[in-house]
Amino acid sequence: MAIKVGGTDVITNARQLSNIASVDSTTVTALSNAGVGSGAGKFSATADGAIAIGKPVALQTNGTVKQITETVNDLGTPAAYLNTTENLGGPGWGYQPSMAYFSTYKFLYQVYMYNNNAVLRSYNYNETNGHLTGVTGRDSQQANEWDTCMTLAYDPVRLTMGLLVQQSSVLKLYLYYVKSDASLGSNVVTVTSDAPTKDVQHCLVCDRATGYYHVFYNVEGSYYDIRASIYTPVVSANGTVTSITTIASDDLVYNLPGETDTFLSAVKDESSTSDFMLVHKRENDKAMQADYFTHNSSGVSNVGSAIYESGTTTGNQATSIAYNTEDAKFVVTSNYGNPSHAHIYTLLKPSSTGGNPTLSGSAINYTTSNLATNVSSRLLYDPKVKDVLVCYWDNSANEIRVRRVDSSGTSPTVGTVLSIKSSDGSGYLLNDFVYLDVINRFMVYGRSTGSNGHQSAGFRTSTVTTNNTDWIGFAESAISNSASGDILLIGSVAENQSGLTIGSTYYVQVDGTLDTASGSAIKAGRAIAADKLIITEGNTA
Repeated sequence: MAIKVGGTDVITNARQLSNIASVDSTTVTALSNAGVGSGAGKFSATADGAIAIGKPVALQTNGTVKQITETVNDLGTPAAYLNTTENLGGPGWGYQPSMAYFSTYKFLYQVYMYNNNAVLRSYNYNETNGHLTGVTGRDSQQANEWDTCMTLAYDPVRLTMGLLVQQSSVLKLYLYYVKSDASLGSNVVTVTSDAPTKDVQHCLVCDRATGYYHVFYNVEGSYYDIRASIYTPVVSANGTVTSITTIASDDLVYNLPGETDTFLSAVKDESSTSDFMLVHKRENDKAMQADYFTHNSSGVSNVGSAIYESGTTTGNQATSIAYNTEDAKFVVTSNYGNPSHAHIYTLLKPSSTGGNPTLSGSAINYTTSNLATNVSSRLLYDPKVKDVLVCYWDNSANEIRVRRVDSSGTSPTVGTVLSIKSSDGSGYLLNDFVYLDVINRFMVYGRSTGSNGHQSAGFRTSTVTTNNTDWIGFAESAISNSASGDILLIGSVAENQSGLTIGSTYYVQVDGTLDTASGSAIKAGRAIAADKLIITEGNTA
């Protein structure tokens, strides 16, 4: 089949370039300099820098080609970026989030749907109603209302979003998708009808590798347990979630000693296939506990547990967790009520299957201020500078602050404080932050106790440059610097890939990798094998 641009054939049925002048003049000049005339799906070009086999390359205006790369300029200290006040309604209830990416009971939470360039936020409006708010740019609109206990997670591969919501003792999982008119459609499944009515007793994690939504929650009755279930959406060709499949249901993670535990936060171990770390507050002795375990279609297995901070009756209030993929460590917080402090620890996974997690070094105090009801800190991994960030309300300064957490050493250290937003009241009783991949910045969302209600601000830790917008094809073989080699074009099969899913569409990301996420990426082709991509696109820059 011929490929047309503006109604004119530019790739013939024989896979030859034709009528190339119909493409924009910059690309015409570059192709001409590269010697492209009528090759069959590839052309020869000189490499500007070494190019690895099978890697996507950019066509430069002098006719040379360069491997797609991303250059990160680490700013060192987080810096305010587009830090303008956005008054987004309120007032909302005075409760705080408890983890970096998946919050819990009655709390503000936000998730970035970068394929739709939108941020979705959930927060408790009053004691019995909650809102899901969609934000694109500076527009805000209420979508729906629920009771308390809302948690959001997003799957950027299958373009679905999970909302875990508790209504009385019933815990439900809604799986959302974006309809053709840009509104939200959904399907729903009941997780349990035996959830405690107490605060902050569930969390939600989406594994983008499998599309599984992992739900961790307390149940009560004649026993108290932390249990786990897995669900995945059935998505039709047009993106509709037609049903929800239960992969595993109501499996025991940990039997609680006499009382429901609170402040559950969990994160996937990205170095594994299906291992997770769950942290929570033990209500019987107020200690903070970490559980490391496998969670897959066979249920929960290989559970190992450890207390990482002891507690007293007036002691620990909340905990949260993030995973640093660069350092292979879990970063956790523990906010303590009396005496007031906020600790950061680093945890290591068990050294053997079924073993217990262990502490790495000692804790560091990242603020001496008494936090608002001691649960307003959040953690998030920064994939550019490869540090975890801690975002929190500082009581003494009456503002939201952020710091970098360096977990590369035996014990964690924290960097310079950036003040994000000052309250017009007695403080920020809600705060959350999320990473916006497309524009490489973080958005902070907080609820002031003053008249301004919910407000938003931004910051960044780095600036990045990339040449992926000049992508033209794939290197057929490795090319040394200044040497010539063949570049595969539209219609050719780019081999020497890895980990592709047959039938999925792949995009050239800003760092030169292939992924199914389209944000800030250039569409390249479809996988025909785990290591082969048929090039279906021709980028004309």
